[in-house]
This record gives sequence, structure tokens and C-alpha cells, in this order.
Amino acid sequence: MKVTPVEDIREAIRCLREGVSIRDTSETLGLARNTVRRYERRARELGWLDPACALPDTATVAEGLKDLIAGPVSTASRLAPFEEQIKTWRKAGMNIREIARRINEELRVACSYRPVWRFVTTLEKQAPEVFIRIETEPGEEAQVDFGSAGWMWDPEEKRLRKATFFCMTLSWSRHMFVRFVFDQSVPTWLALHVAAFEYFEGVPQRVRPDNLKSAVIKASFVDPLIQRSYRELAEHYGFLVSPCRVEMPRHKGKVESGVAYVKGTFLPGRAYASPACNVTHANVDALAWVEQQAGRRDHGTTHEPPLVRFERERPRLKALPEEAFEPAVWIDLKLGNDCHVVFEGSFYSAPFTYAEQYLSARVSAKRVELYAGYIRIATHARAHAPGDRKTEPSHLPPEPVKAMQAFASTRERAAEIGPGVARVVQLLLDTRGVDRRKAAAHVVGLAHQHGTRALEWACQKADELDDPSPQTVRNMLKLLASDPSLNAPPAAPQPRPIFARDMADLLPLTVRS
Repeated sequence: MKVTPVEDIREAIRCLREGVSIRDTSETLGLARNTVRRYERRARELGWLDPACALPDTATVAEGLKDLIAGPVSTASRLAPFEEQIKTWRKAGMNIREIARRINEELRVACSYRPVWRFVTTLEKQAPEVFIRIETEPGEEAQVDFGSAGWMWDPEEKRLRKATFFCMTLSWSRHMFVRFVFDQSVPTWLALHVAAFEYFEGVPQRVRPDNLKSAVIKASFVDPLIQRSYRELAEHYGFLVSPCRVEMPRHKGKVESGVAYVKGTFLPGRAYASPACNVTHANVDALAWVEQQAGRRDHGTTHEPPLVRFERERPRLKALPEEAFEPAVWIDLKLGNDCHVVFEGSFYSAPFTYAEQYLSARVSAKRVELYAGYIRIATHARAHAPGDRKTEPSHLPPEPVKAMQAFASTRERAAEIGPGVARVVQLLLDTRGVDRRKAAAHVVGLAHQHGTRALEWACQKADELDDPSPQTVRNMLKLLASDPSLNAPPAAPQPRPIFARDMADLLPLTVRS
């Protein structure tokens, strides 16, 4: 068995002290999980995993684990005489299972598949990837990440939900901000940054996230496309967004260690899965834990408590802006043929020239702004309920607007022409069960062709006939056109006599004489 260097064992103990799991430690250092598990048991017996205890040096580690470091001799050493033959087979494209078969049958060496696999992978093991640890100046950088927190009680929805926690770690001091949430949406992502900056009472020059969709729309090592709301947050607070390369979590290794430390130190033994002890309590306890334990521990890399270093880093952070940040969400919405976009069931208008096109909507608590590219084309107050319509008349096509305005002013125009026209229009608009606004507008429009005086006479006649339909009004206008003498001002109404003949005509002659 290959002897593990003492430096690697010490690094494994350091990872385990910070809460890194056995699986992640084995993958990071290239050690078998059982090997790391043996080191973990011995280190726990010796008290090396206690954060209050200083990390032992290499000499102490070598003495404490000397019986584990030597280890047994691997059975794969029996294959060493056949190394060149195995290399030849591998160059020919032979897989390891076939090599194991040939070793048993052709070379007459009894050996199972697993030792052959270990021997071949040892031969073909690539040179270890070498990288350097980048340290930053005070106030220069913060790293952010999410970690899984299991089930917690949500007091708002009154049910158990899967929770995650947000961690922002200042790269120089390693001081942390931790908060538990139930989603990683853009509004939550922005609010967590605001809370972290207020907790630190300052802003770093650069924030390094990974490529989650709340931060990065399109990942790119050269020119990543940053989420628009996140970019607004960065501009407001004056920091630069510097995402990691794709699948390179070690580029934010400081917060990765912080996340592992929260999982391995804060969460074990705690439960926030009941109404009496819920996610709100978790957030209070987490900040208390940061202040009382995580911030006061002797950090394995800096060998100083994070809170002590933070006091020297605090003056190097940028001051918080005086104006509060108004969080907003950007979303692409299609402008319909009715010149409105729909957001959360409410309607907001935009110029009709953009119909059937996708617009960018910036939605905040108070406003909805619509953009075509980077040009703002509409601004509305936020609607209060689904179904509300926010319409700017200038956004609508001119012809339908004129028609709507004509319908709205039909009564006023009819009253200006005369009482007969007003009476006919009133009767048309008051018709029950049928929309006769077009008929009323048509009647009023006849004044342009026939004149107001003729229309007033025609409407009076239609009213007398108790038929205010447009067809009757037109017939009266035709009758007037054939006999202009009919177009006379109506005479003052005379009282109708009780009898059509004189009373004397009804009396007998004897009476009359």
C-alpha cells in the first residue's frame, strides 16, 4: 500500500476539524474513505478535532498515527514483474477486466479484478493538479454560496420545507454571515446580499459567486452574462461581480470551507422542525454561533480568530450607500395585440408599435417599467390585484382610440345638436339587452352630411313615430330632401279640443231657437 505523506494526513485532519465530510476530504486529498475514516477516529481519540485545540504539527501527527501510516503491503505488488506486459495491453486498448483474465489464464498468476484495477490505476495515475492559494487584501473580496440544511419549519406557510443556508465569507478575515432560507430565487438572493452587507456594516470590492441562475445567466470565463437584477445591486453598492469558472468550486474555497464548517459544527444536534423552534430561531442562533464560536476559533489557515481579523478589515470595506436599495426583478414579457403585457394577472400597456414583441420588464414593489432593449418605453404604478389594468392612452393605436373617444362623446354631441337628437340617442343607448352605441354614433354622424337642423327635424319625427332607429331617421331625412318645405320650425303645441265639433251643432234645433 502506498504510504500517505504526513502533510496529507495533517491536511485531512484540518479539513475534518472544519467540518468537511469524510467523502469530500477523501476526494480532495485523493485518499480512500476508509483511510480517512481511520485517521478521523484516531484524531478524535487524541482530541485533535476539537476546534479549541491547536492543529498539531507534522511531527506530532507522525508520532500519533505511526501505526496507521506504515500499513500492510498491497497484494498488487505481485503484479510488479508484469508491469511492461500490462502497459502493452493497455496501449492496445485492452480494458482492465480483460487484463485480469489474461493474468490469471496466460501468466498463471491468481489475482482478482480489484488488485489489478488498483495496480493499473496506479500506473496510469496522472500528475497531481497543482495550484496556488490566493490570498486577498482586507476588504478586497467576499465569497458567497448556498448549503443544504435539511427540513425546517416555515412559520409563514405553517409546514415543513427543505431549507438551505446562505453563507457570505470575507476572504481576508474569514468572518461569516449565515442565514437560512427556503429558496434561491432572485429576490431572495438580492435580499441576502443586502442583509450581509448590513451585518458587516460595509461592502467588499468584489463578490465571488458560482454560476447559479440568480447570479449568472450565461457562464463564461471571459465575459459572463450577469443577471440584470444582480448587476443593479452591484452598481448600487459599488462592488464587482466576479463569478468562478464553471465546475471550479475551489475558486471560492474559503466559502466552501465555511459552508462545510456550518454543516459540521452548527447544524449537528440542532432541530428547527417545529412551530416552537423554526427557521426564525435558526437564523438567530446562527448569528449568535458566528459571534460566540465560529468567529472566535483559531482558524486553521490564518491562525487567528476571524472576529479579531475582521476588526482590522472593517475599516477597509466600502461604506453602505445612504439610499436604500429597491430590489427589482427582471422578466421577459410578450406584448399582446391588445397593447398590454401580463404580470401576475395584471395588465400594463406599452406602445402599440411593439405588439407581438418580447419586452424586458423591471418589476419592483412600487413600479413596473417596460424596456425595449435598454430603452425604457413605459412606466406604470404597480397594480394591487389581479385583473387591474394600467393603460396609457398614448400607447394605443390612434384609430381605435378615436372610435372610443367618439363613443364616449356621443351624448354630449347629441345634446349640442338639439333636444330631438338627444332624445333619440338617449333611447338608443338605454335599449336593454343590446349594445346600440354604434347606432347612436351613426345617428349623430348624420349631421355632417345633412346638417344639424335637418337631423333635429328627422329625429323629432322619429320620436313622434316612437321608432328611434337609424333607418327611420334616414327615411325622414330622405323625405325632407324630397320636400324641403317640411323643414320648418315646429309650431308651438296647441291644446287638443275636447270635442271635434262645436257644441251648438250637437243641440236640437228647438233648443237652438
